[in-house]
Amino acid sequence: MTMQASDSVWLEGEEYVLIDVERGKQMITRAAFGKVDPLASYCSTDCWRGYTADYFVKDSYLSVIRYPNTVWREGEDNDKTKEVSVNFTGSCIVAKDDGWCTDFIECYLGFDEALELYFKNGRLIERLSLKPAIEECRRIKETEEYKNKMMPEERNILLKNVALKHLKYHYGDKTYKWRKIWCAR
Repeated sequence: MTMQASDSVWLEGEEYVLIDVERGKQMITRAAFGKVDPLASYCSTDCWRGYTADYFVKDSYLSVIRYPNTVWREGEDNDKTKEVSVNFTGSCIVAKDDGWCTDFIECYLGFDEALELYFKNGRLIERLSLKPAIEECRRIKETEEYKNKMMPEERNILLKNVALKHLKYHYGDKTYKWRKIWCAR
């Protein structure tokens, strides 16, 4: 399995990695950026959704610059750097520093800082710290039981349960990068 390319969320001038988007929601789709030449577009094994994006929260409003997985011909006009507002209503999880994997909901536990953000019509309404979950995870990983008595599968289930119990909003069993919205045009 190839780890999927991550999107970024810039909040107060600092870069966070997008871990997940609320179940049943999408912040954007490729269709939000107009027609893309299907012959020039592809879905690579590390980006099945067909794009990566940089999201920006400026003055509490959400915008995006999308980078399609597209082969651009020299001299062609492309919308690669066009920033547009996003009328998203829903929540997402973002994390900052030290983590490496972002393909599973519990991955945010491996970062130094994680937040759950809620937007209504593109406006940031709520910002919740997930620091208690990160601290609980670190305490659990120091226990004798976790280190020496649990099987890897048991550890994974435990960490996923810790991650989920600290979230206010609902997420799927796969992060947004793996949901069946891949390559949506």
